[in-house]
Amino acid sequence: MVKIIKDFISTNYKNRPGNYMKPLYITVHNTANTKEGADAANHAAFVKRSSTAVSWHFTVDDKVIYQHLPLNENGWHVGDGRGTGNMKSIGIEICENADGNFEKAVENAQWLIRQLMHDQGIPLANVVPHKRWSGKQCPRKLLNRWDSFQAGIAVAHTNKKPTVKPTTAAPFKTAASKPAKKSYSLPTGILKVTKPLTKDQQ
Repeated sequence: MVKIIKDFISTNYKNRPGNYMKPLYITVHNTANTKEGADAANHAAFVKRSSTAVSWHFTVDDKVIYQHLPLNENGWHVGDGRGTGNMKSIGIEICENADGNFEKAVENAQWLIRQLMHDQGIPLANVVPHKRWSGKQCPRKLLNRWDSFQAGIAVAHTNKKPTVKPTTAAPFKTAASKPAKKSYSLPTGILKVTKPLTKDQQ
């Protein structure tokens, strides 16, 4: 179990709009901040500044999780304005700080997502990358292994190994797969007719 620290953004700040939300999705981000010390506590301090315009629900590092917003309020984290991404999804940022263990942070995020899926009734199909909403290449370190990331959600912080269903290629036909046409030899003196004969040809 990973420690979750509730450290909410002030209700007086513009990045906590306070709009009611019934979450239908979980959106995953990478912080893209590789500086030393750019951990969950650092991002919690950033998001609580009065000048910060963006917001999300959780920041996860290799040791702890900070919660910045209640789950029944929206944040500004996907760039789709008042679209479904901002208004109907829980935003999770995974830290990339150079002095942290990124893979451990990923596992902590997977564990958190599993809890949220259970508590909020959100299906795995609705655990999506930031890219889903705005096209941004985020989470940049997980997009090329998204299937395995999703598979790891079920087993994070257990002794089990994730299982990824293999993708079966759709069968396709080639020219070689078509049965060859049979040809027959005609007896001598019989013409093979390939098109209707005209009166002059008969």
